Amino acid sequence: MTQTPVPHLVSRTIAVSLLLGSAGFWAPEASAALPSASRSQAGTPTAEAICAHPELNALDARLADAYHHTLASTQADSHARQMLMTAQRQWLTMRDDCRAKVGCLLAAYRERLAQLHPGVLLSLAPVDLPSFLAQHPDAVIHLTSLSPGCIYCTEQDRRVFAEAVAHLPAQVAVAQVEWSPWYVAPREVIPLFGSRLEVPAVVIWHNGKVVDRINGMQKNPAALSRTIDAAFRH
Repeated sequence: MTQTPVPHLVSRTIAVSLLLGSAGFWAPEASAALPSASRSQAGTPTAEAICAHPELNALDARLADAYHHTLASTQADSHARQMLMTAQRQWLTMRDDCRAKVGCLLAAYRERLAQLHPGVLLSLAPVDLPSFLAQHPDAVIHLTSLSPGCIYCTEQDRRVFAEAVAHLPAQVAVAQVEWSPWYVAPREVIPLFGSRLEVPAVVIWHNGKVVDRINGMQKNPAALSRTIDAAFRH
């Protein structure tokens, strides 16, 4: 299949409407899914803003992957596929209405990513953690407590964690592990703490080992999301 050349500065979701023919699962009718993307090419305020902003560029690439993955899970000519295409077309129009407003674009990408790949946040008992990690070489684990004595183990902290991991790639598993009292760590979670016990904590598990820990209550989902993303880029 002949591919349309893509200008040098074109975001991935912009380019995807031109290049998707190379994907093995791609069906011809799917070109209708991204009509506005093929028009929002280099030179438009939206395209230039995306290409110039590293976080937008990364979100753009992740959204393209999420859309591919979701599209591949639908059957040709199915109602689900038509609904997906319609939703993507509407989102692209809304995204382009942001023009070059970075804050607006960031919000648009995060919202659409949450729709396409909300992620399944598993609630695990500590005893289930070793088997979970054995099955998932890439994972993000929230270690917290049900104990009222853990003053930083709040619902706000749980919400921030859930929002921060909502946009992770599909291969990254997400789990929350809770126990009580907070200061008596179950033996199954001790290997994740390193030299000291501190909850709540977010542990990043990459290639079958701990690569980072973020201790304490989290208040900024965007900052936490950036830290997690950076760990999986190494």
